[in-house]
Amino acid sequence: MHHVFDESEEHSLRLDGLSSSHGTLTWPHPAPPLLRERATLVAAVLPNWAIATAQTAGWVYTGLGRAEPWALCSPKSPAISPLQRRQWKPRNPTPEPHELQTLCGLTLTTQEKTICDLLVWPGVDEVAACQLFEMANPHTLQRASERALYSARTAVAAQRIRVRSALTHKWWDDYPLVTR
Repeated sequence: MHHVFDESEEHSLRLDGLSSSHGTLTWPHPAPPLLRERATLVAAVLPNWAIATAQTAGWVYTGLGRAEPWALCSPKSPAISPLQRRQWKPRNPTPEPHELQTLCGLTLTTQEKTICDLLVWPGVDEVAACQLFEMANPHTLQRASERALYSARTAVAAQRIRVRSALTHKWWDDYPLVTR
């Protein structure tokens, strides 16, 4: 049975080192959540139609950064209500079925698609690069960068791809595989 703590109890547990906070997600243990536990935490918050992508899926895969602000896609059908669309602000278009997977009740993009999304999704470059550092290797990052640059619609998006790719490569050079 999962006990629901009020805000003061959660704060007290965090101060005592008995739980950890990841944005609005609270993990009731001092050790960080593992892959399946992160997927369960996110699945408990998101509506059942939501498809986690970009930094949200990156956090599930790596545990680095934060799952928020929520990076979501919505299915083409059934369409979500206008109220849900306004509250959650999903991005379209929906990824292809082969670019999706389900983990502990959470639908999210595959690692390859998440890498592509991390290159172009708005947000902090260092957060995206730290997730790319863990998820990608030079070959997959090169492929994803080429794919993302080909579909980039603006100069800002193309610059974001170059910056994140260069930052990730720099970190790989500065911090070799032995230290991961």
